[in-house]
Amino acid sequence: MNLHQLEWFCHAYDTRSFAKAAERAFVSRQAFGKAIKSLEGELGAALFERDAAGVEPTEFAQLLYPKARTCIGDYRSMLQARDDYLANQRQHLRLAFAYGVATALPEDFLERLEDANPHAEHHVEKHSVAHCLELLEGGEVDFVICSGAPRDRNLLRIPLIGYPTYVAVARDLVAFPLEGCTLEDLQSLTFLTLGDDLPEDRALAALFASHGMTLRANHQYKDYDVILREVKRGHGASIVPENCLDQVAEDHVALIPFPDESFSWQLDFLYLDRSYSDIEQRTIDFMRAHAQLARPGAPRRSIP
Repeated sequence: MNLHQLEWFCHAYDTRSFAKAAERAFVSRQAFGKAIKSLEGELGAALFERDAAGVEPTEFAQLLYPKARTCIGDYRSMLQARDDYLANQRQHLRLAFAYGVATALPEDFLERLEDANPHAEHHVEKHSVAHCLELLEGGEVDFVICSGAPRDRNLLRIPLIGYPTYVAVARDLVAFPLEGCTLEDLQSLTFLTLGDDLPEDRALAALFASHGMTLRANHQYKDYDVILREVKRGHGASIVPENCLDQVAEDHVALIPFPDESFSWQLDFLYLDRSYSDIEQRTIDFMRAHAQLARPGAPRRSIP
């Protein structure tokens, strides 16, 4: 027996019609009839006498009805008490974002997370990838969103989001044709990067090295928004995920699809293999439901 069966029984009792009761329950007439028959089988007694005019509650149904109403009311009171308690006991959850993550996420991502988990207070802090992982493994933060976390760590991982990448650079710094740009062309540029420990930056350097070239990089920056401003001022180039192109899209800035399409901006949601509270689990479920909002290898935007 479950709450739905009791509610549906009460609908049939009130309407004297399985068809009308099924409409109230937003199910088909056939599904409703099967549920009532199953309830009668479980109770071992008939609840309704059926005829062409509709259904009439049996003497047993008349005895059961007020008790069913009490059970339904008590259950709803329990749910309300739970909601009231949780509203007064909001759980504080700490999320560590690697540098550059906030810019790469959809604009309303955190707002949707708050809406999906209203009994949680999500506190976001920014660190390097290495420090994010240290905080997570030390139990000082609950979750991490970053890119390029090593696979040999004992962490659970949800591939959250990935974007094709572009190179943003002031046009007057470009001494090669934009059409058909190659890695060899890009080695003439200086790339502005978030320190020297960001996985994408290491991967970019490794990609150049695998082709016998050296990546020219300026590692002094800690804020990706600052990098994008510097690019627009003509002080270097940057790797930009597709969803951030509008932040640098100006007439004097060239947006060049990165020559190697396998080089994508991939973010992972990381957490430990441990027991989680209901509120913590809602955050995990949200991330799983919104995973891969954009995928590497998707058709890239055409940039004039």
